[in-house]
Amino acid sequence: MTDGKASPRLRAAIRNYVQTRGDNYPISIADMTRRIRYIMPEISATDRELGEQIAQALIEAGGNVAFDSRLEMKASPSR
Repeated sequence: MTDGKASPRLRAAIRNYVQTRGDNYPISIADMTRRIRYIMPEISATDRELGEQIAQALIEAGGNVAFDSRLEMKASPSR
């Protein structure tokens, strides 16, 4: 378990992603979870915890969020 707050590195990565993205389409929490796990494999949070951290960081960065992770979690085994 984590303390529920995204690390400064995670927040910075998401802020950069939102700022460099050229469109305003919703950003998939499920997709961001996979991307973050790939570039930051040391994160020990569960998918649900990480999804909540990503959503919070996306909102803080002004991103348009697609809350699709619960649908994705039913389709794949949880971590």
